[in-house]
Amino acid sequence: MTGSRITCYNLRSLTQKSDAVGGLIMKGWLIEAVGTASGILTTAAYIPGVIKVWKAKPAPALAVSGLQYVTVSIGIFGWLIYGIMLHSRPIIIANAVTLVLALSILLYKHIYG
Repeated sequence: MTGSRITCYNLRSLTQKSDAVGGLIMKGWLIEAVGTASGILTTAAYIPGVIKVWKAKPAPALAVSGLQYVTVSIGIFGWLIYGIMLHSRPIIIANAVTLVLALSILLYKHIYG
């Protein structure tokens, strides 16, 4: 691929101005809106499970094991660090809240399970 030029864009540059991505023009507000909506949806998906676990004593048998929740929590923590490194508010907020919810299930399972 001699003569071809590959340009990489970081998230910060995309949110500060319009850039061509895959043939589409994406403005900063659109990127933030997609990130925010995605964060709200994925975080909201945890809430019914957390409420169900909190209401039941002892903790009900979960569809996933404690090890899986630990693994998911580590992954969420990684996304949180990634968001901090990018200075991306939607990634930071969504993953901080989701991490608290996932860890609360683990804590509850440890105490009451």
